[in-house]
Amino acid sequence: MYADCGTCGAREAGLKCPCNTRHYCNVACQRADFKTHKGQCTHWLVKDIGRQRDELQVMTAQGSSTLRSVFEVAEKEEKLAQQHKLVGDLLLYTLHADNFPAAEQHLKQALELCRKLSALKKQGGLGADAGIHVDGSILTLVSLGKLYQNSHKPADAVQVYQEARDSLCDNMHLHGSTPHRQETLALILSAQGEMYNEQYDREPGPDKSKCLAARALVEEAVAINRALNSQADELALELATQPQHPLNQANRQERTATVLLILMRTYRGLEMFDEARHTLKEAMVLSISRYVDESEMVANCHRMSQTATA
Repeated sequence: MYADCGTCGAREAGLKCPCNTRHYCNVACQRADFKTHKGQCTHWLVKDIGRQRDELQVMTAQGSSTLRSVFEVAEKEEKLAQQHKLVGDLLLYTLHADNFPAAEQHLKQALELCRKLSALKKQGGLGADAGIHVDGSILTLVSLGKLYQNSHKPADAVQVYQEARDSLCDNMHLHGSTPHRQETLALILSAQGEMYNEQYDREPGPDKSKCLAARALVEEAVAINRALNSQADELALELATQPQHPLNQANRQERTATVLLILMRTYRGLEMFDEARHTLKEAMVLSISRYVDESEMVANCHRMSQTATA
């Protein structure tokens, strides 16, 4: 299978990177693109993980317990956890059947390292615990939940999302609530609710317990998004040039519309058709405000309007 060259754009480039996501005309084009591509190349990243693990093994074998050596090992383990998660995420977003085992393995290895660092933080071995590594484990759990979700494993996804939710609530209790943590909580709640909807769709019937569980979760996610939207409105000009900020107004509209569509689906499963129509209308308004009338999100709202009624 041919694709455009990742360096010069020429068509039908026959040389494929071992990661299977990039094609080149020849070795010269591949070398020219290496500095740009290596940060997204799972083949190179996995080789680098092996190198880092070898270095870590040497460091730990030396057995030094000085504060400096403890910090150096922790820094190496944190970098390794981030790289495992990156590889897992890259495999997740280019997922096909062969990628699932490797993606799951990398995310679980990242989670193990994050939890180890978190435990060390709590014991005071790395200074005051600011909750940073706990957040790392939570984000890794979210990625693992997405992997199970995309692989049509709703029961596994629900379990992982619940674990992420419990960990985040503990984290917020210890370290306080921030817009980033609130946004992450809303994401977890809506994703877990979406999985309950999928479980019900697979076995529809008179038992609406899955839909009711989804409703409670997703309504809470919508409430969190609306509260964040109010904060975003107050800071709209200040954060207009910070698209990754959780209170960036444009991103808030998109994320709220996405959660509203999940809630609409939940209401539909509960045969609450008036609520479904109202929720879909709100999602449509936010989507058009964000994208005018030319986007997949707006098109999706139009498609869903055909099924929002009895």
